[in-house]
Amino acid sequence: MSCVTAKHKVCIFVTTKVLFGMRKLKEIFVVLIVSNALYFISFIFMVRNFNLGIEALLISAIVFALFVLVGNMVFIKRYVGYRQELLYTVFIPYIATFAMGVVFFIIQAVIGTNINPLLVLVVAALIGFVVFWIVIAALKGIQKDELWEIPTGKIAYLLLTKTGFLEEKE
Repeated sequence: MSCVTAKHKVCIFVTTKVLFGMRKLKEIFVVLIVSNALYFISFIFMVRNFNLGIEALLISAIVFALFVLVGNMVFIKRYVGYRQELLYTVFIPYIATFAMGVVFFIIQAVIGTNINPLLVLVVAALIGFVVFWIVIAALKGIQKDELWEIPTGKIAYLLLTKTGFLEEKE
């Protein structure tokens, strides 16, 4: 999970720096204001309508990051003509994160009331982590060279190829 989260942080950082280097400070400001407004609106909406607590804060942070990334990409395309590939850099990681979150909440709902909360957290996190990587691999959202660059990526690559979730490529 941290690999993809780090990938998004890098994309946001790089796209903001590209706009800054082009002296498009007004555009950066607009993207950040709109993203912060959407962050706040989504947080209030989820707290009031879905009775979410800390989950609303987490989901709103994801909304903020997504809108900063997309907003920056729109302005970069307008001024430079470069179009970022969205499927592999944005959508597949978000789908995998969503699947992990669903599994996490299901596990928490099923066994969360009867067992020590710390144990539930550890079990849900481990299973969620596995689900995340299976979804990423099944949607072809990561390649061998990307896996090998992250800590324990070689082990993940071997496990994903042995279980058939990732095609073995040289």
